Amino acid sequence: MTAVDHQKDLILAQEICDELLSGNSESILKIYHKYHPFFLAYTRKRLYSIDPDRALSILDDFWVELLNARAICDFKGFASLKNYLFRILNYRIVDNVRRANRQGAYSKNVSDKDHEIDGFGSEEESPEKDIMHKQKIELIHESLLMLTENSPSDAYLVKMHLEG
Repeated sequence: MTAVDHQKDLILAQEICDELLSGNSESILKIYHKYHPFFLAYTRKRLYSIDPDRALSILDDFWVELLNARAICDFKGFASLKNYLFRILNYRIVDNVRRANRQGAYSKNVSDKDHEIDGFGSEEESPEKDIMHKQKIELIHESLLMLTENSPSDAYLVKMHLEG
């Protein structure tokens, strides 16, 4: 994106911010129609969920969060508006996955205690853990790509650290 595109994004975000602060919640529709299909496809891909409503639920929370105007008003135009919103959405997805993992870990600990009495069963690798491991790796790669845009030297250092 060029500096002109970033300036257009900044102007759009400021207009939406002003309208949201004045009580016009429909102003968010300008960016909703522009980015929602992309965000929906990305969220579904990241979740690997059988439940199609899970992605929609996360996106609903994301769009409702944007209605409070704080996130839009905080946009400074250092990156594109799409990348800025994408980063916020990523946080929502990660929070949702962590919450689901904590709930799953709690129910697993409660239901599997009897099977771990003899010391066996705790070393089994479940399909859920495998999926979560793949998601974590993808998240790290995507984060490194976003970091590369803003700070290539930091991204290089992180990459070297991860590779040992």
